[in-house]
Formats: sequence, C-alpha cells, structure tokens
Amino acid sequence: MLYSPRLKDGSLVRLPWPVTLYKYFNHICWPLEDNVSNFYIYLDRCAIYIGFLIFCLHNEVDFHYVIHHRHDLDKMLEGMPTYLILVEIQIRGFQLAFTKQQFKRLLQQFYAQIYVTAQSEPTLYKLIQKQMLAMRLNSINYLLALLNYFMVPVWNIIYHRRDMLYKQVYLFDNTVLYFYIPLLICNYWVGFIIDSMLFGELNVIGELMMHLNARYVLLSRDLQQLAQRCLAKQRHSVNLAVDLQLQLRQLLRRHIALNAFAARMEPLYEDIQRQMQPTRFNSLNYLAALLNFGFVPVLNIIYNRREMLYKQVYLFDNTVWYFYYPLIACNYWVGIVIDSMLFGELNVLGEFMMHLNARYIILSRDLESLAARCITKNKQRQHLAYEFKLELKQLLRRHFELTAFVASIEKEFSLRIFFSFSFSTGLLCALGFKAYTNPLGSLVYIFWFAAKFFELLAFGMLGSTLQKTTDNLSTMYYSCGWEQIMYHSPNEQENVLMMKLVKQAVQINATPVSLSGLNYFHVTLEAVVT
Repeated sequence: MLYSPRLKDGSLVRLPWPVTLYKYFNHICWPLEDNVSNFYIYLDRCAIYIGFLIFCLHNEVDFHYVIHHRHDLDKMLEGMPTYLILVEIQIRGFQLAFTKQQFKRLLQQFYAQIYVTAQSEPTLYKLIQKQMLAMRLNSINYLLALLNYFMVPVWNIIYHRRDMLYKQVYLFDNTVLYFYIPLLICNYWVGFIIDSMLFGELNVIGELMMHLNARYVLLSRDLQQLAQRCLAKQRHSVNLAVDLQLQLRQLLRRHIALNAFAARMEPLYEDIQRQMQPTRFNSLNYLAALLNFGFVPVLNIIYNRREMLYKQVYLFDNTVWYFYYPLIACNYWVGIVIDSMLFGELNVLGEFMMHLNARYIILSRDLESLAARCITKNKQRQHLAYEFKLELKQLLRRHFELTAFVASIEKEFSLRIFFSFSFSTGLLCALGFKAYTNPLGSLVYIFWFAAKFFELLAFGMLGSTLQKTTDNLSTMYYSCGWEQIMYHSPNEQENVLMMKLVKQAVQINATPVSLSGLNYFHVTLEAVVT
C-alpha cells in the first residue's frame, strides 16, 4: 500500500532507518503505490482529514495552555516548544499531504536516475554514508526527546494522575476516563507524526543533496578525463579535435541531465550511507523525545490522574473519561505524526541531496577522463575535436538533468524548509531556557534541543557539501583537457567550435547549486551558524 522506492531495474531500495520510520509512522506525508485500489486511496484521504482535525484540536489546547499561563513565564515556556513545533509540522506536513503525488514522482526520478548504488560506485557511496552520518545520529536525539514524553503515562500510573503527554488546557474535563484515553492516544499519534517528520524529511533532503552532489563529482571526473580519452583514442591528429568534440558533447548532455534533476537528486552508494549516518542517528533524538511524552499515560495510571501528553488547556473538562481517552489518543497520534515527519522528511531530503551529490561526483569524474577517452578512442585525429565536443555535450546534458532535479527538490521542499528554519529560532530559545532552568526535570527538552540543534547543523553540512561540489564544476569544465585536444587536433574549424562549447559550459555552470527556503536563505552550514 505505501510507496516503496525502486531502482531503474525494478529492484527495491534499502531505505535508511530514519526514512523507513518516516515511511511507516507518517501516513500523512508518505505517498501510496501507483497501483493501489480506490478503497486505500479513500482510506488514506480519510486518515489525512481525521489527522488534520486532531492537529487542530492539539493546536487549540496547546494554545490555551500558553494563554492560560501567560503571566507565568516558566510555565508558559513549558508549553511553548510543543506548540511551536505543532504549528510548524501542521503547516509542513499537511502541505506535503496534499502534494504527495508530486513528492512520489520526485522520489521515483531520484531513485531511477540520481541514486548512486554501492555496486556501481562503492567509493562515492561510502563517502555519502559518511556525510549523512551526522544527520542520522541526530535523528536519535529526536527519538530520545519523544521517549521522554512517552514516559508521562508511567508517571501517571505511579502518582495516580491523568496528565497528557504535552502541556495542554482543555475546555472540558479531559481527565475523565472516556475522554482521557482517546486524547492520550492522540497525543502519542501526534508525537510520532511530528518526530518522524522532523528527522525523516531532513534525512530525505540529505539523501537527495548528497547523491546529487556525487553525480556532479562524477561529471567533474569525466570532464577531467575527457581530453585523455580523446587523445588515447585518436592515433592520428586529423580526427582528434572531432573526437574530443563528440565526447565533450556527451559530457555536456550528462551535465544537462544532472542539472535537470538537481532541480530533482544520486552519489556513490557507501559514501552516501556514511554521509547520511548523522541524520539517521539524529532521528533517535526525535524518537527519544516522543517516547518521553509517551510515558504520560503510565504516570497517569500510577498517580491516578488524567493528564494529557502535552501541555494543553481545554475549554471543557477533558478529564472525563469519554473525553480524556479520545484526546489522549489524539495526543499520541499527533506526536507520532509530528515526530515521524520531523525525522522522516529530513532523512528523505538528506537521501535526495547525498545521492544527487554523488551524481555530480560521477559527472566530475567523467569530465576528468573526457580528453583521455577521446584521444584513446580516435585513431584518426582529424575528428578528435568534434568527438570531444559531442561527449562534452552529453556531460552537459547530464549536468542540466541534475540541475533540473535540484529545481524539483526546491519546488517540493522550499516552503517546508522555510517554516522549519523560521520556527527553529524561537523553538531553540524556549527549549534552551527550559533545559537551563530545570535540567533534571526537563530531560525531554534537553533531548529535543539536541535533536533540533544537530538537525540544523547536519542539514547545513549537507547543503554546503552539495554547494561546494557544484561550485567546483565550473572550473572542471575549464580543466577538462581541451588543451590536449587542441594540441593533437589538426582541424582548426572544429577546434574553434570546441572552444566555444567549453566557454559556454563554463559560463552556464558558473553558479553553484543550493537549496533555499522560499529564496529567503540558502541551506548551508554558514547560514545555519549565522
């Protein structure tokens, strides 16, 4: 029922663990398979609609808590982090929910064209995994923060109370059992959704960026080898320039194709997995934070109380059991949706970025060997420049395809990246205040703060990696070995055309690729730090 990414040959992709959690815990954001029945489509839409209502309920009771304690800064800031992240994920998550088909097409293009496998490029794949390590490690922070919330039910049992997972104020008695249990379940669900999206989408973006970056690296490599290939192929100088021209055109086609995708995102597989590790580990921070909220029902049972998972103020008595249980269920659901989206979407984006980075690496590698391939292949040097030009055009097409994929990623994630970064400032301030004023009683805030902080750092590192790789490509075109082709090719007319193509390639690719939030800021480590 849920969409499972496949490679071009139809084989299933082994998703990183944060993206896997994002897929299975966040039905709001993850798309369905192409061939699902109308029943499952209808069921998915109903689930999205019900989930939106649960988020609206949590939005209201969380806001009531903040307003209710507006004269007590300490208590108000206890509920502020969950309220801010709830609003952020509600905007990001349901915007994605209504564009899931577009998101699925992006994933399909990514895994079919950009994704770098361990079998095809083991070195680049290892590099990508190393680049993603920080993002995956940071996912653990989110899981740990979630885990702290899930401890609330345990304390409820111990102290015989009925607290919700989060700071909430209901307009009814939510401690009544028939209210408390459903509301607590909703708390859990919301926690999972938020946490999974926090680290999931980040890992997805990271994968896209790093694999696209690897594709640019490969393109750069091919550019550097272009002249050597032409010289090795052409034994006679007569066809040398023509051959180099042909191969240069091929590299240009590849470059065009990569640019077309870096608007949508594939690196060398093990490197991608290593690059993604920090993002995936950071997903555990989100899960830990959600788990802390999840213990609220246990504490409610222990202490015979009916508290919600989050800090909320209802306009009715939400402790009445027929209110409390649906509301606590909603708490759980909202927590799951938010948590899964927090780490899930992050991991998806990380996968996009890292595999796209790998495609750029492959393109760079092909550029490096372009001249050598032309020289080796062409025994008659008369057409060496012409063949070099053709291969360079192929590389340019690959580059354009990658850039087009980047534009697709930008279109898909720009709004959500903007809100994620915008809410992060206030969220980090509130979390830092709570962790500083009461460190022993604010374990959940410590995990949450660590998850959000390392999420931004890991995301910025992935963005800087992609930007650096694509920034080097303009010089790679200039140093693709065209001077060797000029030296060996006797065809002056083709040599002039080849030089014009090289000049055009340098000019076209002078601007590095980077993601942005509504063009307001670019996703780089420098932007995160400042």
